[in-house]
Amino acid sequence: MVSADWKITPLKSKLGNPQKTIKGVNTTYTYTDLGLVLFEGVDSTINEIQIYYNIQNSTKVSPYSVFRGDLKIDKLMVENNLTKELMFETLLNWNPGPSYTAHLYRAQKEGIYLYFEFEADEKSLVKVIIGRVN
Repeated sequence: MVSADWKITPLKSKLGNPQKTIKGVNTTYTYTDLGLVLFEGVDSTINEIQIYYNIQNSTKVSPYSVFRGDLKIDKLMVENNLTKELMFETLLNWNPGPSYTAHLYRAQKEGIYLYFEFEADEKSLVKVIIGRVN
């Protein structure tokens, strides 16, 4: 669904108008009923996509509902009951990387990064973050 150049316009065209738009360092577009948040940089490209599986600690950009679609990354089917063990076992071709907080795990491959944020017990997924490595 993301274009090769990561321009935001094609994705917004498919998703429609966001329910929340917040301008800051990035412009965030929240699709509250879809469980999605897009971060747009100054060059009209997508900096990051956040896909929510659990609304744990709500912020002003958080959606109200969880993502109900299908997300498959390589052979990994991402679901709310995903564990970090299954994530690492399945994403063998992705390089693990540093993270900036507890219960958040990074993987990187071919200019793309992924973060998987888990609940404190690490038995269920909070959200997946997808972005481009600069």
